[in-house]
Amino acid sequence: MTRKSVRYACNARRVDPRRRGVTATLTKMRQGASLHLSQGRNGRAWFLSDNTRVADDVAAVVIAHPSVTGAGDCLFGERVSSLSQTFRYVES
Repeated sequence: MTRKSVRYACNARRVDPRRRGVTATLTKMRQGASLHLSQGRNGRAWFLSDNTRVADDVAAVVIAHPSVTGAGDCLFGERVSSLSQTFRYVES
């Protein structure tokens, strides 16, 4: 095995869990679950409405998906363009 293929295999193993997490999260959201952002002592925490924890990097990819939209429940939304706290899957 060449160095390049070993490096590729290591990168593929690292990317795979994130890809599986994004797919699983989007599938649950298609079935009606919503993605919620919670602020705690340890910083941000992302959860689905069925209490499944979602990793920060997975949530970043999910909210960038074209079929996922914010529900418009940000705290200072009128003055500051802040991040919504609830995201839903929208059929288009």
